[in-house]
Amino acid sequence: MATKSSPAKESARKRVEKDRRQFLALTMSNPNYFGNFQESPFEAVKSMTSNTTYEALTCVGYHPQMRRLSAVVALKQDTGYGGGLCSDGSLEYVRFYLSTDNGVTWDDQGMLSFRAHDIPGDKPLLYSLSLDVSPHETWCKVENLILVRAILSWNQPIPANMPNFLPVYGNVLEAHIQVAPRKAFVLGELLEAFKVTLPKEWVSMLDVEQTLAMKPPAPLPVHLRAKAYQDKGVPAHRYLFPELMQSGVQPMLNPEALGASLTQMFTEWDIDLAAVIAKLMKTDGDTRYEELLCVGLNPHRNRLEAVFKTKLPNGYSGNLCSSGSQEYVAFWVDWGDGAGWTYAGTSAVNVHDVAHMPADGLFYMASVPVELSAHRRPCAQGAVTARVRAILSWETPPPAGNPNFVPTWGNREERLVHIMPGAQVPAHDHSAYLESVGNMAVCDINHNTGLASGHGILANFVANQAPFGGTVTITGYILNPPNSMAGAPPFRYRIWVRQLSPVAGAWQPLSNDFDIVVTEQNGVGIPVQHHQTQSIDSNGYYTYLEQAYPNQWREVAGNVLARWHTSAPMDGLWELRMEVLYPDGTHAQARTPLCVGGASYTTVRVRVDNRRPNADLTITGFVRQGVTYPAGACGTFRVGDIIQGTYQADDIHFGHTWFILAPSAQANGASVHKTPVVLNFHQEQGTWELDTSVMDPCGYTVFLYAIDRTIINSGAIGWRKSQAVGFCLRPAHVEPGTVHAPALVE
Repeated sequence: MATKSSPAKESARKRVEKDRRQFLALTMSNPNYFGNFQESPFEAVKSMTSNTTYEALTCVGYHPQMRRLSAVVALKQDTGYGGGLCSDGSLEYVRFYLSTDNGVTWDDQGMLSFRAHDIPGDKPLLYSLSLDVSPHETWCKVENLILVRAILSWNQPIPANMPNFLPVYGNVLEAHIQVAPRKAFVLGELLEAFKVTLPKEWVSMLDVEQTLAMKPPAPLPVHLRAKAYQDKGVPAHRYLFPELMQSGVQPMLNPEALGASLTQMFTEWDIDLAAVIAKLMKTDGDTRYEELLCVGLNPHRNRLEAVFKTKLPNGYSGNLCSSGSQEYVAFWVDWGDGAGWTYAGTSAVNVHDVAHMPADGLFYMASVPVELSAHRRPCAQGAVTARVRAILSWETPPPAGNPNFVPTWGNREERLVHIMPGAQVPAHDHSAYLESVGNMAVCDINHNTGLASGHGILANFVANQAPFGGTVTITGYILNPPNSMAGAPPFRYRIWVRQLSPVAGAWQPLSNDFDIVVTEQNGVGIPVQHHQTQSIDSNGYYTYLEQAYPNQWREVAGNVLARWHTSAPMDGLWELRMEVLYPDGTHAQARTPLCVGGASYTTVRVRVDNRRPNADLTITGFVRQGVTYPAGACGTFRVGDIIQGTYQADDIHFGHTWFILAPSAQANGASVHKTPVVLNFHQEQGTWELDTSVMDPCGYTVFLYAIDRTIINSGAIGWRKSQAVGFCLRPAHVEPGTVHAPALVE
């Protein structure tokens, strides 16, 4: 359904408070204008944090089998987001942290963002962002519970490694999650963990590096369930529910269908079957054990994502060493085209009994891909929204054809989502698009210079006119791929590269093998994740693996198409393109998406830089009692001397420099102070000095580090080069030794 602008749009914009309208200007002039930085040299002008008038985090959840965190964000207002759909709008940032000690310490997992715009119409609009993580996994006897903290911040990037950061606009949300047990162990790790000491002759003969797979967990037999739950308050119509459903006792509830073994168990445990059935018949939408909380649309992954929580320690068919039970979430979409609810698929999450259940419960997420290309519209046609219905059902998947299904255990939620603008694509359109290179969106790479500026798509870095080096990951997608999981022939593709300068070269295809992570679901159930090697076929093409059909979907983590290995001899400006081969033998060239300003290209140009910066560091002298003396490296000085030197660093894509003094403990807080004389995009040179007054007598090394702006291996910024000079420091009352200068006389 398309939403058009209201005549009162201008007056609504005026109603947005000044703090919001002028937010960027205020925070650029004073980063701590609103007092949301706990330690800042800037004095706050106005105290305001965690304002959720416009946006709020509503849920955070985790899928243990997919190792994926998800946060749902609600946008609440028509205006206040920096402009309409055809403008840049503003950014909503979410940063995730994990804590294994219940909030004492936090590990930064990275930051994601999506663009928000002024959109008139019904509210709230629900968005979601998801991040693949790798929490430590252990064996099933350990209830591996982790605390997640998500921080939402409007138009102000959240600094890394600041878990206590308070946003001006936005909020902080925490949730406990459960990490799936490990499926395999290295033999040596097992021996060490269980303190097993083997005879030396055995150690020399065993391959302690071999991986041992755990057996697939088995279901907890129903009689053991009955015994385990006897004094836990779990009613029989809960723990017997899977068997009752499998026996087909609903809706007719035929006791004879239960079988002799189950009937015998009822007798042994004095279970009144009629009473169990009566309670089951009265149970609809029971949320004592689990409850669906939030639903959103992920604009980057094109996935519907739902967050639910489990509430009680028991009632999920066994602990983490058993197969537990399944929480199913089915999704339907009303596109506003008069067709009503369209089934989008069902996914599942494996849950278990958790003895140490947190008071707020455990939060999970489930998701399915959704094909949006046919529903997008250009921004000038107004916003496109859709209603999403999700149904949570324990141990019974909701029927695909019944969007009004009422689960026995679970509930239903319905939310409004926004489909990001773009060209409308019919089902027969199989256009291909290059999405990112080196973890940078192709629209953030200058087509003339090949340099990138902006935030990394997945990796946590910010590029500033950055070239690329090391392994350059290339991502993209093909619209409306066939259902190859059902036997249809897949699409195939090639990535071509050529050098443009300093020496022009011919196009050449990439042909190297590379690893990818594939997550797929074939049927109703839990998605399966595995590693896979992509190799070219006999004709030089890679196979396109992704597809999005209800209950038959496959995604490649990061939409990876190729990994291009570059090295120093390849430095310069390069160009790359993607060729698609369709099953009918026809070919097509991929394009970039439309960038701001309407530009789109059939190639992406990138500048390659695999050379480290040059760096030089010297000691030139020292100051004692106001007198300057010449000196050099490896000299001996006295506590209280001010050691002086020069430094320089240069690179065609120079970044910055910094100093480190080691050992730091004996330095007692002393640090090197530098004074740049020349500083630009290509070099830095200047002087440095070190006041030794507070330092202990010891041997020290001053390190100069130079870093450039290159995006390395698609995941971090900067090739580095270091230089070092050493010296000895004696007590102040002891005569100094030789310092590469004439001997000093007291």
